[in-house]
Amino acid sequence: MKLKFMIALLPLFIMWSGAFSQSINDVYDGGVEKMKKKIYDEAIKDFSFVIQKDSYYYNALHDRAMCYAAQNKIDLAIKDLSASITAKKDFLQAFLDRADIYYKTNKTKEALADYEQIIKLKPAYILAYENRANLYIQEKNNALALIDLSKAIELKTNNENCYIQRGNIYLENNKINEAIKDYSTAITINQNNGFSYYKRAQCNINQQKYKEAIPDLNKAIELKIINEEIYFQRANAYNIIKMNDKALADYSVIINTYKTKKPEVYLKRGLLYSELRQYANAVKDFSKVITLDKTNFEAYFNRGEAYAKQGKTKDPLAIKDFSKAIELNSESGEAYLKRGIYYYDKKKNDDALDDLNKAVKLTKSAMSYYYRGAILYEMKKTDDACLDLKKAKEMGLKEAITKSNNLCP
Repeated sequence: MKLKFMIALLPLFIMWSGAFSQSINDVYDGGVEKMKKKIYDEAIKDFSFVIQKDSYYYNALHDRAMCYAAQNKIDLAIKDLSASITAKKDFLQAFLDRADIYYKTNKTKEALADYEQIIKLKPAYILAYENRANLYIQEKNNALALIDLSKAIELKTNNENCYIQRGNIYLENNKINEAIKDYSTAITINQNNGFSYYKRAQCNINQQKYKEAIPDLNKAIELKIINEEIYFQRANAYNIIKMNDKALADYSVIINTYKTKKPEVYLKRGLLYSELRQYANAVKDFSKVITLDKTNFEAYFNRGEAYAKQGKTKDPLAIKDFSKAIELNSESGEAYLKRGIYYYDKKKNDDALDDLNKAVKLTKSAMSYYYRGAILYEMKKTDDACLDLKKAKEMGLKEAITKSNNLCP
């Protein structure tokens, strides 16, 4: 009789079990929809109901963890992810998400342990190598990052960032050709990532291939990699290959748009203005450098030259700047030479000779010998003058050749 009763109840039990299973699956699906809509509290209630009914429902544990993480309830998120991994030993997504949370909360050791476990479970899982490489990079362990990035690339990743990051490591280690190859591959994968072009430009700049760097800098700027530094690098490249108008335009962008406080930008633009014979503009830029850095030798020296090119009325300012340059750098033969020339022009022969003696000692340039020879000749020291003029002539200075031939036996 009892056996017959149990047999009679069996269909009802099977029906109840099916209804229960269907019920918690429906509740779980409802929680997923709420999570997608970011209604986290309601989603958590659904997932908690499912977990209460089935503590090994690993997807519900994982998704509740993600809701907790979105609410910055980190401890609860880690607890649920750990429980989901207990329920499903090879739950890769749970390992990845837990590793990510560990990393963001500066639990590096725990994050690395999770990536290690993922790779053991699935040695060809590219994302694990990519993510672990990111972690190593953040921890400034480029040697291990390089291994993981190379492994991801070996496994045929299509993630341009892997190539960019490996390129960065190669560039840092001065392996320029390898870096260029990786940045070029990244560009092949995604032609709209301006950072790849920017970094490839750095490689060419590193090799002093400025002409080759410019198209990549242009492309990077076109793709909105726009900041003071990239304009500075392009301006310098234009400057070096003598595309002065373009260099001038970029230096002006840095000054006018970015309101730079970097003295070297004004210094470089000032030198360009001098080269273009716009001496008044050059003086303004060199003066700005001095405002920003009162100990800048080059600014005083070059402002002195710019003043000198504007005629006799600016001579006192030129001499004052050369004197300041000498005060800042007493080993500058060029500064002594320039000041000596102006003393010579003003017939201050003793002062001129003192400066030119120092210029000869420090630079031994043809101009130094020539002007010292000229001063010595004015001072009636013909023999010494001719020694200097002949020396300048031997060094190929045209003025010295003429003067030596005319004055010296």
